[in-house]
Amino acid sequence: KLCDELLSLNAVSIPLDQGIFVWYKDSQIIGIIVSFVDDLLWGGIEMFVSVINSLKKQFDIGSETTSDLAYIGINLRQRNDHSITIS
Repeated sequence: KLCDELLSLNAVSIPLDQGIFVWYKDSQIIGIIVSFVDDLLWGGIEMFVSVINSLKKQFDIGSETTSDLAYIGINLRQRNDHSITIS
């Protein structure tokens, strides 16, 4: 169901990993969602928020974070300049 919903929102599935979906505008990536089991990791520019809002209407999102998180055993931190460090 998730895959169908993402594709209906104009996502492009990455051929080498069916859990990665990307959105483009004018040949530029504007957003990405990575799915692993029942977890989603997403990021994108401001206009990508509409895709996330559509997903929130269709699926129950348990928790969200916007700065520091652990995802599948990897620590991610978004800095004030919007760069992301991974450790």
